[in-house]
Amino acid sequence: MKYLNCATLVASAISLVLLSGCQLSKHRGQSKDYQLVVGTYTQVHSEAVAPIPFESDGIYRVRFDPFNGDFRQPHLLASLQNPSYLTISADSDYLYAVEEMSAGNIAVFALQSSGETLQANAINGIASHGSYPCYIALSPNGAHLAVANYGSGTLSVIGVDKLGGSLTNTIAVNQHHGSGPNKDRQRGSHMHWANWTEDGNRLYAVDLGADTITLYEQSSNWSKGIEAAAVAPGSGPRHMVFHQQNGKAYVLNELSNTLMAFDVEANGKLTKVQQLSTLPESYQGTSQAGHIALTQDGQYLYVSNRGHDSLVMFQVTDDGLLSKQQTISSAGRWPRHFHISTDQRFLFVANQHSNSIVSFAIGRDGKLTEVGSQLDISQPVLINEISR
Repeated sequence: MKYLNCATLVASAISLVLLSGCQLSKHRGQSKDYQLVVGTYTQVHSEAVAPIPFESDGIYRVRFDPFNGDFRQPHLLASLQNPSYLTISADSDYLYAVEEMSAGNIAVFALQSSGETLQANAINGIASHGSYPCYIALSPNGAHLAVANYGSGTLSVIGVDKLGGSLTNTIAVNQHHGSGPNKDRQRGSHMHWANWTEDGNRLYAVDLGADTITLYEQSSNWSKGIEAAAVAPGSGPRHMVFHQQNGKAYVLNELSNTLMAFDVEANGKLTKVQQLSTLPESYQGTSQAGHIALTQDGQYLYVSNRGHDSLVMFQVTDDGLLSKQQTISSAGRWPRHFHISTDQRFLFVANQHSNSIVSFAIGRDGKLTEVGSQLDISQPVLINEISR
């Protein structure tokens, strides 16, 4: 009987392996590589020191095989100075990128693919109307581009030709004012994020330097802002996301390493309902919160910690509040940005200071598992995806 049990176990194991192989082959026939687009720093971006070049040259295209977990070698897509943030049109036809320099600029490219080849052909560029632009966002209808200029504290709104993708005219330039108690980072206004509501009627802007969130409306042609919320002095709000199902907004504070949940009132103002730390209670080191993103179904929210060098997963409860479920190493240093794949299967993190991109699988419970492969690339600070 002992030998019969062993034989049965072996046969069962072989059956499972064969079944898994069949399922894997089936998936292989239905999928293809992900096309990632990576923004980098090409040089030290500071007025205090002379430019120091890095090894990167601009924007790169990177392919990722979801089945063997391998990255393919990066291909230079466009040569730009410090393209630290970029966005892609909904149809993946156009790519918009900042040049984070003292004289800020926005560039737009037409994306053309043929087989495995992808090209970015320059269309035009326009001044960002401020210094060190660090965030851009297309309006839902594709007619406007919002630009957050970190250095000058200005929010710009630029017109977009929806048929040809080109940047046309400057619609509004809004100078923000204010400061905070952190003398190293909050001596003046520092716009760090700007984006639209789903209906495109409202535009929110986050000011790290002044600890404020400002609301602009279409009715004022994006030129008259009102304070939507003020966070605790020294918090340094960095990025913000809206939950499309529960009506909440979530704000990530860079300097205080906190995550806040807000109710969005009918008039657009924000009322805080929760605040959590992004760091473990036992951690005593220096860290700065980096990025925030929600899954498409709104069940899970992720943030990154630079310094603690971790990714944190929160579950979104039925009432829109957050419950921390996992903290995992980013497998590199200084995770400035990450991207959740459009099919919600993977999370890719840009570890700026270790010059690497690392992939994580997203489980059904939202928890992350490192896939085991990484890509060496100089100063990665932004990851996006072309959906074609």
